[in-house]
Amino acid sequence: MISAYMTDTVTLHRAATYDEFNEPLPDVEITLHARVEIGTKLVKDIKGENVYSSMSVMLKSRAIGHEDFIEYDGKEYAIISITKPRDFSWGYMEVFLK
Repeated sequence: MISAYMTDTVTLHRAATYDEFNEPLPDVEITLHARVEIGTKLVKDIKGENVYSSMSVMLKSRAIGHEDFIEYDGKEYAIISITKPRDFSWGYMEVFLK
């Protein structure tokens, strides 16, 4: 049901990873359907410090790290915090961007 609200399109840029010979693999771009909410919110970053987020993105759960970044509307945003809200624990996550 929540997928009906996923009306925006974002691009997830995965950070470079390494193969079995420790050679860098190319960056991966994944286009996703998401729910983008623009607005300021105070969240905790990976270090536990309070920082302001300018945008949040709700999308289906997947492997996302803080070293990745998300592109929306032609701009790139760094990932501050990744949460899985209890109301949507059945496969959705919320990512806060800077």
